[in-house]
Amino acid sequence: MIRTPPTSDDRRARLRNMRLRVRPVLVRAALVVGLILGFMAACGGEPDKLTAKTLFPRVAAAQAKAGSSYVDMKLTAPSGQSFRSHGQMKLGKSAKDTAMAMSVNGDTGGLGTVELRLVDQTFYISLGALTQGKFVKIDLRDKSNPIAREYGDIIENLDPARQVQQYQDAVTKFDASAKPVKIDDVQTQPYTITIDPRKASAMPSMPASMELPKRITFELFIGPDDLPRRMISRAPSAAGSTRIQMDYTRWGDEVTIEAPGASRITNDSLLNHLGS
Repeated sequence: MIRTPPTSDDRRARLRNMRLRVRPVLVRAALVVGLILGFMAACGGEPDKLTAKTLFPRVAAAQAKAGSSYVDMKLTAPSGQSFRSHGQMKLGKSAKDTAMAMSVNGDTGGLGTVELRLVDQTFYISLGALTQGKFVKIDLRDKSNPIAREYGDIIENLDPARQVQQYQDAVTKFDASAKPVKIDDVQTQPYTITIDPRKASAMPSMPASMELPKRITFELFIGPDDLPRRMISRAPSAAGSTRIQMDYTRWGDEVTIEAPGASRITNDSLLNHLGS
């Protein structure tokens, strides 16, 4: 059988189909990274019930001292899609010292495991089969890259001092009345906090394709060392509510987060097309 070579229209149609599959994964990946890094730097408390004014600076200091954590996350979208991820985080004194490595599984549009790394202000994304197990390198400081333009604010939102003040100013409801809860043999104090993200300029920026919710509610479970053991967030929208649960373990343990080797980085410009 003689096969007809694909036309330019065929290639454009194929690219559009890839964008439909990949874009939701990229959007939620950026949301996951932004929320995790943001709350690594800005949220917490302890069983001695703190106030909305004392909670944020106390935890920022504790997390800066610990410097690292292991994180497990589950995200459930209004459409019913769910993602699970696990990885390591390193919180530095500045954006260039902050790093993360995460593996994401679940409803990734048939891509399989998606891997995310943030090293030296550079985002590395492996979209499984679509990138043949290799990573696409995105310098988040490069505003000529359409994806860097859309997600680059993740880096700009990592100043802990700035975040402490901005989150604190955005609190609309603060409740510390719940009874202590034991998580991984640690007695934690639950805090329920509602913020108006429109008042929090340090809030991890959403991509243009995502609408900023009017309110986000967090349940924070804080140990006696001022470090969070669990965070559950709910962000309502017209389509429903997005729920994210993050569990933090092994605070202060050594982590190894490195950029992929040169042989694992692809120069394919596919993601640039997808982001345009």
